[in-house]
Amino acid sequence: VFVGKEYWGGMFEWIKTTMLDKEKNISPEDLNLYRLVDTAEEATNHIFKFYEKYMLKPNF
Repeated sequence: VFVGKEYWGGMFEWIKTTMLDKEKNISPEDLNLYRLVDTAEEATNHIFKFYEKYMLKPNF
């Protein structure tokens, strides 16, 4: 999860245009491995949804 679309947006646009479209180094599904959000609240919500989806619990 990357917080700050303005800050990280250029890098992810480069990943799409260069690594995916031009060089074919990654597949379209690889773009789902990250999430780009603007706030800590959005990041937290995404992380909680992931844990709920996969029913993960701390192992300590």
